[in-house]
Amino acid sequence: MEAAGFDLVVEAGLGGRLDATNVLDADVVVLTNVALEHTDVLGSTREAIAAEKLAVVRPGATVVLGEAEWEIHAAPGHDMDAVMLFEFEEDARRVMAVLPERFGKYGLTLHPDKTRLLAFKRPDRMRRRRDRKDGPDEPGTFDFLGFTIHWAKALRTGNWVVKKRTARDRFRRALHRISQWCKSHRHLPLQEQQRALGLRLRGHYGYYGRRGNRAKVWMLLYLVKREWRKWLSRRSQRGLSWDTMNRLLQHYPLPVPSVVAPA
Repeated sequence: MEAAGFDLVVEAGLGGRLDATNVLDADVVVLTNVALEHTDVLGSTREAIAAEKLAVVRPGATVVLGEAEWEIHAAPGHDMDAVMLFEFEEDARRVMAVLPERFGKYGLTLHPDKTRLLAFKRPDRMRRRRDRKDGPDEPGTFDFLGFTIHWAKALRTGNWVVKKRTARDRFRRALHRISQWCKSHRHLPLQEQQRALGLRLRGHYGYYGRRGNRAKVWMLLYLVKREWRKWLSRRSQRGLSWDTMNRLLQHYPLPVPSVVAPA
């Protein structure tokens, strides 16, 4: 990462997934040899420890690996996500044809629903159907690591850029979990509810608070307030008006998004 013209090197204290340094978005991640250490926290195998350490890797980051005398295999029942980009469609189809056999050598298979070829050229460079009988009119979208990846125009420059927004299923899941928590804990003191909701929202902002995704994180905050009011209203037969809820939020405010992470 870079700040004020300087390159910064940050070392994770323990593992990576649960380390405080995981809040940073590094352009380059270095993973040295993985040893059986801190097994009570990181896991009992080198594979598990490596997975903990590699959790700091963000989409688009460069990963530098040290030499290793062992291989990492996917744990049974676990998926590994990857996106491969090709300039020419014929290259993509050649790779797709050999992937199942290559993956099979390591006991891996391609997910039948997630594996697909997708045209993702810049919209103004897509071949239109009026110029070609087959092919889409515009680039598709795809979900990756909880985000929907799509093309859009930058607000300031008007140029085409690749953006990400919270995937629809992840958004619904996050809201549902918070709503269920509000339902189950609506009789707790308001201060405790505020603290718990604040932790959940900050966790969501920490991952999904990316440039280009501002509308989605603010929408979640609004819907969480609505769900909180809904379940607080169930504490009595009188209900809870929005005027009363707004006064309550002045005394027990919920954290607002701060979109600082790069797209």
